[in-house]
Amino acid sequence: MRQFFISLLGSIVGFFIALILMFVLLGMIVGAVAQSAASKKTTNYKSVVLNLDLRKSLRDHGSENPLFGNAPTSLITIVRALDRAESDDKVKGLFIRANGWGMAPAQAEEIRQAIKKFQTSGKFVVAHAQGFEGATLSGYLAVSSADEIWMQDTTGFALSGYRAEIEFLGGVFEKLDAQPEFIQFHEYKNAVNS
Repeated sequence: MRQFFISLLGSIVGFFIALILMFVLLGMIVGAVAQSAASKKTTNYKSVVLNLDLRKSLRDHGSENPLFGNAPTSLITIVRALDRAESDDKVKGLFIRANGWGMAPAQAEEIRQAIKKFQTSGKFVVAHAQGFEGATLSGYLAVSSADEIWMQDTTGFALSGYRAEIEFLGGVFEKLDAQPEFIQFHEYKNAVNS
């Protein structure tokens, strides 16, 4: 019987210690959140210039509420932000850090169109590049509608156009005296052309 009461008393004491620790931890969390909220000062700017960094690779779309950390910049986020900024009177212009080594052509065209639409509101767009020396002209295409493009005087501007190659294997089959057989999967599939 004595052992039962000692165990019961130990359980009760353990419960209250765990409860106290939980309240202390909860108080620390609430205090940290309150301190973080107090440290964020809301500044009312009269005018702002947006900053867009294209030097990192972009996703086509990203999560608005990522599970861990901040979501990487996405193409959709950029286009939507420029669309909202077009009608915002506080936004006076856009500064872009250009990607000098190229990007996906579709993304470059989409960004270029969003910049042109942003400019229709009379706001300026200035781009800065460390040079355009990539294998494609997509990096330049993305910022080509900017009012000004700034480059350092020691950088290069070496662009090559878009290019596509298709291998034609008909001559190889003739030399090997082979007769290829293909089954057309769909009327617009053109893999057989090569």
